[in-house]
Amino acid sequence: MRHRATSRSILPLISAVLALTLAAPVQAASTHANGHAAGQGAGASGHGPTKIDFKLRPNQVPQWGDLTATLTFTTHDKNHWVPLPGAEFIVRVDGVDVGTGITDASGQALLDYVGDTLGGHVMKVVFPGDGVHKKAQRAQGFLVTAAPAA
Repeated sequence: MRHRATSRSILPLISAVLALTLAAPVQAASTHANGHAAGQGAGASGHGPTKIDFKLRPNQVPQWGDLTATLTFTTHDKNHWVPLPGAEFIVRVDGVDVGTGITDASGQALLDYVGDTLGGHVMKVVFPGDGVHKKAQRAQGFLVTAAPAA
């Protein structure tokens, strides 16, 4: 489901759509909220590390344009990174919660965002952690430009 804002005064809305996707995940560096790089050991807590990968496409859009991404959540099982299904996450733009979602059986979720506020912004995907997996977050900047005159 996609939402479109109808007024410039309405905060941007986001829809994280649960869907199985055949698109290959985009790998990107990630750090945990504790500052450790993704892939480091679980530490004293016994919780496994978690990694979030995504890349907004495109990262610059005209006002009311669509930004999309495939979010991929993985966790380390002592030997290698494996998908993290059922991960509940929060999406924030410029520090404001704009949506939530849950990953599918492949540890993925599709994200669709309509940029309505001109200027540079930061989108952050946050996994708060659970009883087994450490928290993680990943951020990326994007730009919304004036729409071309009709």
